Amino acid sequence: MATALPPSCRNKGLHLDNQLHARVVSHHEDVATLQEAWERIRSEALTHRQSINLIKEVAQTWS
Repeated sequence: MATALPPSCRNKGLHLDNQLHARVVSHHEDVATLQEAWERIRSEALTHRQSINLIKEVAQTWS
């Protein structure tokens, strides 16, 4: 998901894509809903460093 906010525009737009389709979302309520969902997911995500450390920790249990 990519967010675009042109400097001269008050409205945001989102570009959503996957392996099959791409879609531009510009309806204010839809953009707000998607951004809220994304922020909830992001708030649970590990940092880059934490992710690497977790991968290394789990990899040690495999050997």
